[in-house]
This record gives sequence, structure tokens and C-alpha cells, in this order.
Amino acid sequence: MNGLLLDILFCLMAYSILLAIIIWKKGKKEDGNGGSNDDDGGLPVLTPPELDLPPGVCLPIDGPRQVIHESDEVLA
Repeated sequence: MNGLLLDILFCLMAYSILLAIIIWKKGKKEDGNGGSNDDDGGLPVLTPPELDLPPGVCLPIDGPRQVIHESDEVLA
């Protein structure tokens, strides 16, 4: 029984040490700008990209609209 108790004790001690290292590394990772870095990389995109559409195809100016016709209405 003493061997099992020592194994459990060593496992708990190793777990505690690894948990402390993880917490210590995570706290050290914080940068000086208040943590506002979103890690997206690159420069911010201010304008949408210009699309090279084939002739005769144009993008709609307004967003999509959902039109409900009277015949499509479901009476509850």
C-alpha cells in the first residue's frame, strides 16, 4: 500500500509542478499594450478588395431582400 501512496504523491507533485509552469508561462506572455493584440497578423483591411468580374456581371448595390408574397403566407 505504501508504494501506491508514493505513486499517487509523486503524480500529484508532478501535476502541480506542470500546472505552475503553465500558469507562469501564460502570465509571462502578456505584452505591454494591455493585451489588445488580436494576433490576426498583417495590416488592417480598410477597403474591400476590387473584384475582377466577367463582362455583364455586376455586384448588387443593396443587400438581399426577402419578399413574402400573399400566396406564400402560411395561415396558422
